[in-house]
Amino acid sequence: MYHNALRTYVSLTSDPGDDYERSLKVPFVAAPDPGLCADQHDQCEQWASSGECERNPVYMVTGGSVGQGACRAACKACLPCRDAMDEACIAANRERGGYLNVPKSEFRLLYPQDGVTL
Repeated sequence: MYHNALRTYVSLTSDPGDDYERSLKVPFVAAPDPGLCADQHDQCEQWASSGECERNPVYMVTGGSVGQGACRAACKACLPCRDAMDEACIAANRERGGYLNVPKSEFRLLYPQDGVTL
């Protein structure tokens, strides 16, 4: 089983080597930190206004077992923060989404290189 952002790919019929070769060709795009209130699809606002937040909450809001929902901002499942330094807002969004809240001071200890942000 392979996880990539919001989709899960399970191959039961193909050679595992084929999956590996295919994975080398697909660029990895990390999902934004759940503390930052963001949509991951350009049609989120349209989908939310048509009721998809209620009809399809796993994809839109929670993400199920594969990560965060694709349209958390449009579904109002998080609060937009002033900026990436608003630690209280980021912590509240992470908690509201069921994610572990890692204070930036600890995050920097884990990843001390320059340019790493939440």
